[in-house]
Amino acid sequence: MKPHPRKVAEWLQTHDGLITRDDGLAVGLSVAQIHSHLEKGTWQRVHQDVYRATAAPRTDRQILRAACLAAGGAAVASHTSAAWLWGLVDRAPRRPEITVPTSWAPDL
Repeated sequence: MKPHPRKVAEWLQTHDGLITRDDGLAVGLSVAQIHSHLEKGTWQRVHQDVYRATAAPRTDRQILRAACLAAGGAAVASHTSAAWLWGLVDRAPRRPEITVPTSWAPDL
């Protein structure tokens, strides 16, 4: 099945230019198509199974989302990162601050 290019583009637009391997498969991409995006340079690997569209601007929000995606479904922005998202501080921290529940954390 070939996914409609608009579906993939809409996903990237609504997810800060990021897509995971599982999300790519869910929108209809094949593993070969994901590898093709990486080989052509339209996507680049940010973390294991987390990719960014190279046309998307790099932002603090994208970096934070990528960290949460890499850590798994239960990961959330925390501490200064969360305060920044809520507008309580003016700047994102230099490194994303996230929390992953220990009962869920994958082997890293």
